[in-house]
Amino acid sequence: MVLDNLRFNAELNCSNDIQVKKLDWTNAQSDLDKIDITLVADCVYDPALIPPLLTLLSGILHSNRNSFALCVTTERNRETFELFCTKLESSNIQILDETQALKNSDSPELFSYAKSFVLFNKFIDRSSVRLFRLTA
Repeated sequence: MVLDNLRFNAELNCSNDIQVKKLDWTNAQSDLDKIDITLVADCVYDPALIPPLLTLLSGILHSNRNSFALCVTTERNRETFELFCTKLESSNIQILDETQALKNSDSPELFSYAKSFVLFNKFIDRSSVRLFRLTA
């Protein structure tokens, strides 16, 4: 369902040359050099999945030097989020935290459609959402 929604939005808002594909973090892919943009959304929730996620991202970003990743994550659990940041900082991935720049820009407010939401019966404050741009 998520991939179907992504395909629909890509067709609605972008040109026809965009491909939406599923990436298995734990299974090496052979065509990583063909990936230009990787969207990582809401994927920092299980500490055990952080190393395979970062290994995959590093493989993609170093296979195609023109590629980049946009990572949007919510701080649901402080320890898990801090582990992700620590592992990310010690990886061979360049990190640019775009969160504050977006909040300070003249563009519409980041996630202006709702100040908070409920996810899995837990209240989430939109101010805990972070946006990172990742490159090799």
